[in-house]
Amino acid sequence: EYLSSKGFVHRDVAARNILVNGKNSCKIGDFGLCRNLYSDSSLYKSKGGRLPLKWMSPEAIRHYEFSAQSDV
Repeated sequence: EYLSSKGFVHRDVAARNILVNGKNSCKIGDFGLCRNLYSDSSLYKSKGGRLPLKWMSPEAIRHYEFSAQSDV
């Protein structure tokens, strides 16, 4: 929610990027594939590169389109 409220899409939400502290509080890490959505108000279209297929949403796999919904 926080990233999308700031206009960003993570594009790599996966188990390996979830950090858990001693109080079982979770944080998202590894923002290397994070992109700004403001170039197009609701969608980021990737132009290729190495993306984590195992964790990607169907629309991201088919069309390389990323949104706040594809991060969930």
